[in-house]
Order: sequence, then C-alpha cells, then structure tokens
Amino acid sequence: MQSSDFNTMLLHLELNNSDQSQGAILNDKDFRIGLSLAMDRQTVIDTVFLSEGESWQQAPRANSPFYNEQLAKQYTDYDPAAANEHLDKIMPQKDADGFRLRSDGQRFKFNVMVNATARATMVDILELLQKNWKDVGVDVVIVSVADDTFWSRRQDPAIDAYVWIGENGSGLLPVLGAGFYAFTPEAAWNWIAWQQRQLDPNAKVTSDPIEPPVNIQRQYEILAELKVTFDTDAQAALMKELLQLSADDFYTIGLSLPSGDYKVVNNTLRNVPEPLITGWFYPGPAPVNFETFYIDASKAK
Repeated sequence: MQSSDFNTMLLHLELNNSDQSQGAILNDKDFRIGLSLAMDRQTVIDTVFLSEGESWQQAPRANSPFYNEQLAKQYTDYDPAAANEHLDKIMPQKDADGFRLRSDGQRFKFNVMVNATARATMVDILELLQKNWKDVGVDVVIVSVADDTFWSRRQDPAIDAYVWIGENGSGLLPVLGAGFYAFTPEAAWNWIAWQQRQLDPNAKVTSDPIEPPVNIQRQYEILAELKVTFDTDAQAALMKELLQLSADDFYTIGLSLPSGDYKVVNNTLRNVPEPLITGWFYPGPAPVNFETFYIDASKAK
C-alpha cells in the first residue's frame, strides 16, 4: 500500500518562543540547517524503518504536480562538519561538556516534545537523533508525553519544538493540506494569530498576534487565495509559489519519506487496485469502492 503522507517525522520549531534568546536561535536559518545536516537519516531509516524510505524534508511526494526538489532534498545529507560550520555562526562558544552556549552564557537546551502514545516510534527516532545532535554540541531534551498532554501543551512556552508526521503529500492532496499549515510553519502560534486577525478582526486567537516576516505574510495571502481560486492552473501556480517560499526559508525540518504499509490480498480477490493508497484526507483504502471487488475461484493457488 502506498502512503499519501510525505514525512515520517517533522520537527516543528516554536518560532515565536517567549524567551527572546531562545527564539532568536530558532529563527536563525543557520541553526535549522545545522540541525538538519547533523541528522543521520539513513541510520534512522535502516534501524527504525527496515531500510525503507529516503531522506526527505517538508515537501510533497514526487508523484505530486507540486513536487519541489529543492524543498524535498535540501540539507538532507549527513554532514556533521558542515553542521558545525552553520552552528558555529550563531553559537560558537561551548561549555566544559562540549555543549553550545547562548549569547547570554547559558547552555542552549532544546526541548522536543513527542506524543509517546500515538507515535511511540518517534521516541526511538529522537533517541537516535539526540546522539547526532550531541555530537555537534546541541543539548536536546526529549519530552515524552501522553496523547492528551501533547495536544494541550503544543503552545507551552517551555517547549521549543514538537514532532509529528507530514500528511497529504500525494497527487493534488497538498492543496488541501496547505490549508492546515502542512507546508508553512505550524508552531508559529503568534504569526498564525496575526493571520487569523487579518482575515477576521474579531477572530478568537490563542496567542497574541505578531506580524510575521514578509515571506510568511505572502504565504498566508496565498492560503487565502487558494480558497477562492477554482482554476487548476492558477491553483498550481499559487502552490508552487508557496512551496518555493518554504524551500527558501526552511522553517521546518523533515526526516524521511514514508514507504507505505503491507496488506495480504487473497489471489481469488480480483479488481484490487495496485497500488492501494492510504492516508488522512484520502482515507484509503475505503475510496477504492469495495463493491467492485469480486471473487474468481479459478485464481486459487
């Protein structure tokens, strides 16, 4: 079965961190590049996913007309030396244990929250990546929580990032996924509040609105335009612009492309599509129309 998801794990950074020193680091592109280049994705793929999948960022799958190769593959090579070069630009000083120091002299600690109930595999993934990040001087603290806590604490200022899968990346699904911040910063709560107030001055928001950078403002404009654009060529142009802005700014870090699941199909069951597609907005395999399946006893083995 082919997954319509586009990433096994996305690292969503709390870009509007209330700690100004911490927020400045998270908003620095060199930090995000360094963090990404320090990730040994192939070891994770081999260990956790039995060598199935490939390194991938926050980008639609290659079978989508919105595929952007730059967005999908940039900074996915495992290169600790290059990672250190980028991290040295913003946190060159280290303490006696080899961990990087913020500009105020405090050790930089990076708290990453994971839903250990719904996504237990991500705990294993983060433990592997934690070692990678330690090797380049980044002190990562894994915050494992239950499902209800995860959803209630996503805006907790003590959390620097959280992880979740990347959904709706096949075919035309990215158009739908974009409206749920699939390809724009998901954890930028104050920027999102600003966007909501631009659309509706009376909108109820969960954070104080903060005006985002110009490129993010343009992405929010595109999201609004997509909702009222019915011409497919115009939709495609808007999506490609939105994804190129995401590639240029690189706010969200991805891990790998999901390979899909396996199901057993009896030889006598006919008219089963190949491949079967699974997903969220595409709730496979239900849309394949089971009423069109039939049994052909002559195919028994």
